[in-house]
Amino acid sequence: DLYIVILNELFGFWQRNGQGPKATVLPDKHLLVALWCIANKTSMKEVANLFVLSIAMVHCIIKDVYKPIGQLSKKVIFHTKTVC
Repeated sequence: DLYIVILNELFGFWQRNGQGPKATVLPDKHLLVALWCIANKTSMKEVANLFVLSIAMVHCIIKDVYKPIGQLSKKVIFHTKTVC
């Protein structure tokens, strides 16, 4: 499962402490927030509301997650040759 591969590879990057009732944002939530932002055209405010995070936390997550995902893409994205 690609989700688990990415999560295991990048687990160490995504421990971030927040404030309030959601004191810790777990690495799997980081990945879900990033994937949601990649797949949907929604504002950071909408994402924050959906995942019960502050807008600032969503911004930090997106900033912190996109670069490692890009670096990992060479390991997890394989292009196949198609014969026409």
